[in-house]
Amino acid sequence: MTDIAEFFCKAPVAYLEVDHCQEPPKILSVNSTFRGVLRQMGFDHAEQFLAYLPETLGVNPFVAEEIDGEFFITNPKDGLPWTVRLKSLDPTRVGAILFSSIDAMLSGVSLFSLFFSGRGDVFWILNLKTLRFDYVSPSVVHLRGFTPEELRNQTLEDAVSPKQYPELVRVLEQRLQDLKYNPDAPTQFIDFVEQRHKSGNIVPTEVATKIILDEEGSPKLLLGLSRDISQRQSLEMHLNQARRLESLGLMAAGIAHDFNNMLMAVQGNLDLALLESPSHLVPYLSNANKILTQAASQIRQLMVFAGKAKIEKSVEDLNKVVQDCHTMFKVMVPFRITFTLDLAETVLPVEIDVALVQQLVLNLIQNAVDAMADGGELRLSTGVQRLGGDDLALLKEGTDLLPGDYAFLEVSDHGMGITAYHLDRIFEPFFTTKAVGKGLGLSSVLGIVRLHKGGLSVTSAVGKGTTFTVYLKLLAASQMTGLTEKEILPGLCAEIEKVRILVVDDEASIRQVVSQMLQLSGYQVDVAASGQEALRLIGGERRTYDLVLLDLTMPAMDGYEVIHHLKSLGLPLPKIVLMSGYHHKLEEMGADAGFDRYLTKPFRMDELCLLIEELLGKSQGNLDTKTGMG
Repeated sequence: MTDIAEFFCKAPVAYLEVDHCQEPPKILSVNSTFRGVLRQMGFDHAEQFLAYLPETLGVNPFVAEEIDGEFFITNPKDGLPWTVRLKSLDPTRVGAILFSSIDAMLSGVSLFSLFFSGRGDVFWILNLKTLRFDYVSPSVVHLRGFTPEELRNQTLEDAVSPKQYPELVRVLEQRLQDLKYNPDAPTQFIDFVEQRHKSGNIVPTEVATKIILDEEGSPKLLLGLSRDISQRQSLEMHLNQARRLESLGLMAAGIAHDFNNMLMAVQGNLDLALLESPSHLVPYLSNANKILTQAASQIRQLMVFAGKAKIEKSVEDLNKVVQDCHTMFKVMVPFRITFTLDLAETVLPVEIDVALVQQLVLNLIQNAVDAMADGGELRLSTGVQRLGGDDLALLKEGTDLLPGDYAFLEVSDHGMGITAYHLDRIFEPFFTTKAVGKGLGLSSVLGIVRLHKGGLSVTSAVGKGTTFTVYLKLLAASQMTGLTEKEILPGLCAEIEKVRILVVDDEASIRQVVSQMLQLSGYQVDVAASGQEALRLIGGERRTYDLVLLDLTMPAMDGYEVIHHLKSLGLPLPKIVLMSGYHHKLEEMGADAGFDRYLTKPFRMDELCLLIEELLGKSQGNLDTKTGMG
């Protein structure tokens, strides 16, 4: 904004535009407020007002080529003073703003009380001699809690935060000093100002100001419009948090992918070492394997946070899933804390990954225990709740869910509670207010809820405790299958030495360890370092394979592209097993995707061999019908 006309155009003031090159000047546009002012002055239409201007001014204000000035007129109906501000918009158009004079405003005869009486912007006038408010619009009661009458004797220092006041005064003095020595210095500004509320809180506002000079050119008044931007700041904060979490998620997924490859190489070599080590080394290698399993679990938490973990869902009773963790609860919860398990009396069928949901429960329990250093009560509850649109809108996660019945899992504690500031950050990875942080606990909780397309709410009060509630879509009891684990039948692949397998992975360590696993198991093995090399072996050298172990994520040509090119050969595909630690969408793909199974890195040697035996042993018993170009 560069002048007072633009300033008042932002407010609901009386405004019109005219073509001043015509005789008489032609009305181009009139806003509704201007029509209301015309009626107060006794005019039936804007043309009457334009004809009145030269009469009351004694000069036609529209004759100059460049029109820019203020003119004082009187209301012909009551004789009160008004001001007309004219500004050339282009060579033919002039904008006009009509408002009551400052003197009339200070006398209480002002349309600004009507203009700014609602919940919108607050118009105010600050006397630059006294730094007191000469006028504040009634809308201030919604912004700062004070009535205009209560603000009559307030100074600028009373209006803004103590922390910001010295800087505001310094900036204002600098601007007035600039005007003293440079009449062309800017007079219009937009600033961020923290204003005091009657309750003692601070209200963030965006303030547009205009310095008004007196007849001698000295600063006299500061006109301002204040706008509450707390909601805008809240939206910006949530947007920034979402972007930050998205970036962290991408970084976590990349780290997890690389670590899973390294763990795969270590896991495979440990398995191979166990096969050939003397007995006195077996305990040490077994302990290393256990530690490796824990490391893989930590990496999986990274994948959960990134929303890219493998998820194996089944319809289960939420009560039973929680009950199966009961022994672990006894270990985690110290004697100083009273633990209550309050499960619903009815079955709660939900579609979940059991291991992930149990991890979520344990993380919430650990978080509650950490919050009650001096003891207290910890309660874990399940039940059913019907959520409406208003309930869903208040969720931390799951605001896009549909109204309906949801099974809930709730963990509440009587601990120290969480401040409002920290409540917005608790789901960031590695954020903690504890002396020693546990890492990914709550961030993985959020990731697990997202993977299950569920809802999450958090309520907390400092000194009283915190409650986390997870909502999962409630299914019908008839959808619970109760199926047992699949039975793996060994020995179906009778002639292992005739089975040929191709291992495709861009990581040399993975190719080496997987091929050694297979060779020790009796299979014939070829390796390829890329998708292009795999296609050359199958299509160019016309080699035949019963099974292809194919890495999903490779440069230049990934696993999907390899499958697509294999399909284009026009022959039946070999059995294809995709390998990856980064395949959160694989389980959602249909049978036409071109692969038969997938393995999560890192995997064990026995897991790999059992899978191959299951796939090839059930291939209708005919291993001589191989896929290839030969």
